[in-house]
Amino acid sequence: MEELMKQIRGQIFLVMGKQNWSLQTTANFCGVSYRGLQGILNQEQKDIKLSTLVKIADGLGKPISTLVGNE
Repeated sequence: MEELMKQIRGQIFLVMGKQNWSLQTTANFCGVSYRGLQGILNQEQKDIKLSTLVKIADGLGKPISTLVGNE
């Protein structure tokens, strides 16, 4: 599970860097809360709901398979 969360964080940080997005901007694009996204990125949140993963993938413009390392 830790490797999966690491992959998801890495993909989020990658898009944030490419788009020059702040944490707040990324949360807004993804339709998730600032604190929720912060928890994921700071490794405070050890588990992520599928609905949250879908929102993040949509907001980043990436397929879920990219976020979880299968693409």
